Amino acid sequence: MSSGMVGAVLILGVLALALVISVMRRTVLLKNLAQHGVRVTGTVIAKYATANGGSAVRGRRVRYAYKGPDGADYRGVASVTHERLVDCEEGGPIDLYVLPDQPGTSAPAWLVDEARRAGG
Repeated sequence: MSSGMVGAVLILGVLALALVISVMRRTVLLKNLAQHGVRVTGTVIAKYATANGGSAVRGRRVRYAYKGPDGADYRGVASVTHERLVDCEEGGPIDLYVLPDQPGTSAPAWLVDEARRAGG
């Protein structure tokens, strides 16, 4: 195998590892929120779609603000489906779960509820 191919394989391996770590972190986060999270209501402050440089949509996100159980103000962002993006209104409410001991850690309630139904 040439050194160029070895480099390409290493880069692909690192990217795959980063993806696996990202998925694992998200899974652990949702499990913690499902087991220990408290429900709060936040406010949608922005919703937007990101493009891949062309006209194709790469992702959809909702940015929100909320007051944590400690009384401090926090902000978060979540990737959402097209349907969830349409359902959210800027300035409108969004149900969230927050970790009481890490109030800056949050996720939309629908994601946490799905994790709970899946046994999280």
